[in-house]
Parts: sequence; C-alpha cells; structure tokens
Amino acid sequence: MKMKVIEVFDETPDTRTVRFDSGKDFSFKPGQFIMINADVLVDGVKKIVKRAYSISSSPLKKGYIDLTVKVYVDKGLVSRRLYNMKVGEEMEVLGPYGFFTFDENIHKSIVLIGAGSGITPLACMLRYIQDKNLNNIKTNLIYSSKTPEDIIFNKEFIKNSHPNIKINLTITRPEGHKWPGLIGRIDEQMIRKIIPNVKEPFYYVSGPTPMVEGTSKILKLMGVEDSKIKLERFG
Repeated sequence: MKMKVIEVFDETPDTRTVRFDSGKDFSFKPGQFIMINADVLVDGVKKIVKRAYSISSSPLKKGYIDLTVKVYVDKGLVSRRLYNMKVGEEMEVLGPYGFFTFDENIHKSIVLIGAGSGITPLACMLRYIQDKNLNNIKTNLIYSSKTPEDIIFNKEFIKNSHPNIKINLTITRPEGHKWPGLIGRIDEQMIRKIIPNVKEPFYYVSGPTPMVEGTSKILKLMGVEDSKIKLERFG
C-alpha cells in the first residue's frame, strides 16, 4: 500500500520522525517493522530499494505510523530519501513484519536496552504501555547515546511520569557536557546497578549489531535464560 507523509518532526540534529497516514485499518504489534520501497538514485540511475524500518509510534494511535530515521553523511541512500521526505509525498509500504514484539499477557517485567536509532521499537513498546495504562508491567529502559544532543525522544523521556516505567539514559562521550546521568557503554556493572534481580525480567535489546550481540552475551553470562532475550539488529 502507498502511504502519504502528513507530518515531519526533528528529534536530534541528524534524526527525524516522518509520520505517514496509514488509514484506520492498519494494525501492528508493539516492536514490529515495515518494509518500504524507496525510489533513490544509484549512480545517477533511479532505482527502487527495499529497506526495513521499525515503527516508533504506538499501535493504539490509529490513522498514522511514525518512522524515526537517522541520516548518515556517507551512507544510507534510503535513510536520506526518507529523512528528506516532505508532507504530501508518498512511499510504498509493506508489512507489518517481525517477532521482536511485546506481549502484556506474558511479559510482566521487562528491560528495554537500546543504543542510537535502536530506540525506535523500544519507544513503540513504551508508548503502547503508557497508552494502554498497563500499570502492572514493570518496565526499565536503558538507552545509550553518544552525547545528550543525540538522545532521541529525550523530551518525552524527561516528561515520563508513569509509575512503573523507569528511564535510564547513558552517554558515551561526556566531554564538554554537563551531564548528571549515567556515563559509559551498557555493561554488566550498569545492568546490575539498575536491575537487582537480573534473571527475572524479559529483555529486549535493539541497536547496532555489535552492541546487540555484546549485550546478549553479557546477559547470558549473568544467567539470563535464552528464552528471555529478544534481539533486533540495526545494520
């Protein structure tokens, strides 16, 4: 189906949310993605290139979906095309797809671990939990960014007042910034500090492949069962 851009929001200096009119009948699970067929120029020739993008908006917000896109200077033809879309433009969309999904009937305690644009499916889950008032779901977000300016959805995180959602933000390049929060990459020490009973929750890990693989390894060494770890690799 074709979806039309209805709004565009800047999130960080290099990240933007593009909102598409999805119609009232489009539905998806928290954490799923869609495929887009983007018309891009490759060596001066117009081609259709297919890429996957996680949905960052809540499934309970009917009529639209949000795709939050980070643009790269030297790569990412499709990301640049999506990032630069204007209101009124259309994109061909397929889906939804994916098994990186949250189920409130099974998961009563969850830890969402993300880095960079890997926050998008995790934000979808957080927004769903808030919109549905799932006060019985104990939720911890651990999100790593380079600098405070790179924290996607930072204003929303600051405003979080949900009694059972805890937001834990860490930055890896604190030099030159007045940052009161956590510092450094997500490691075993940080996870244990935030999650005392590490074997209890279900874990959703999303971000660049090295980070996802490394975090999965850490969790398993800490004794978390494979069945309690879900992974979504970006790139």
